[in-house]
Amino acid sequence: MAATGKTDATIFIFGDSTVDVGTNNHLPRCTTKADHRYHGIDFCYSKSTGRFSNGQNAADQIGI
Repeated sequence: MAATGKTDATIFIFGDSTVDVGTNNHLPRCTTKADHRYHGIDFCYSKSTGRFSNGQNAADQIGI
């Protein structure tokens, strides 16, 4: 970065469920978990993966 003089933009997004990838499955009191049927249906063996998305979500589209 210093050699080219180019800087990268940083975006922080907090508190929106459209950018949640399901990492809250390990929180004991959390009621919104992604371990239900159809979450991860496009993954191998069509089993729930514990993620709300297949790896990309709304935040990924902002950075493009």
